[in-house]
Amino acid sequence: MANLYSPCYDVFLNFRGKDVRRTFLDHLYKALCDVGINVFRDDDELPRGEDISGSLLEAIEESNISLVVFSKNYASSKWCLNELVKILECKEKLGQLIIPIFYDVDPSEVRRQTGLIGDSLAKHESNSSPEQLRKWRAALTAVASLGGFHLQNHFNGSEVKFIEMIIQEVEGKLNKKYMDIARHPVGINSRVSELINKLSWTVSSDVMYVGIWGMGGVGKTTLAKAIFNQISPNFDGSSFLHVGSQVSRGGSGLVALQEKLLKDTLRKRIEVSCVDHGIELIKQRLQ
Repeated sequence: MANLYSPCYDVFLNFRGKDVRRTFLDHLYKALCDVGINVFRDDDELPRGEDISGSLLEAIEESNISLVVFSKNYASSKWCLNELVKILECKEKLGQLIIPIFYDVDPSEVRRQTGLIGDSLAKHESNSSPEQLRKWRAALTAVASLGGFHLQNHFNGSEVKFIEMIIQEVEGKLNKKYMDIARHPVGINSRVSELINKLSWTVSSDVMYVGIWGMGGVGKTTLAKAIFNQISPNFDGSSFLHVGSQVSRGGSGLVALQEKLLKDTLRKRIEVSCVDHGIELIKQRLQ
């Protein structure tokens, strides 16, 4: 099971090296590294079979965001498809964020498996099980249906500006606000997965409140931090507020919490003069 409380990698890159390695992918990888983003890049030029190694599975699980680069020959690689199935599994079970990038292929071709994507899958039919094909098709449809970036729709196909836009999106999603918690707390993985699964069942757009109840010292805050680490990149803004110690300070403590909430979610410092002022600012800025 992945380290759910402090991901080892900011980004996992899933791509078909034959199509993009020496051009777009190399430039994207360098740009990510240049701004301090910790990237796992699988070297798909190494000799290997069709099954994903345990270390690679861990790398996918231990990444906060997966960037999936779809290209014309993407589906010709069973390795890429198997990675994609695992990436989607991590989204559903762990709350991992997926950002699809459509390089030289239209999103509808990936989503519906037409064109070269469909041709590649058809070639796999003779040496792949129906269940495996079903998983590949389902993963392609699901990931291609997510909000992503299509090169031909931005900056007249300029890869430089396209990559800059991707970097901005990744930086915004990461926001570098992981909560540090004890390593390997007992039972944390199963409890985080269970609660995230419950959260994923909810389709309402209303505000959700989740209560974690228990005696002191049983790990309530640790569990809350672990869940925050997993789901916060899925939101435009997020903030982890430790209320107890601040409330004991009265009005000044509440003002400090309000300022932190505004700073974390809006990414700029906003001065709050009093509690009532903070309430109005939060209503105005976060509605």
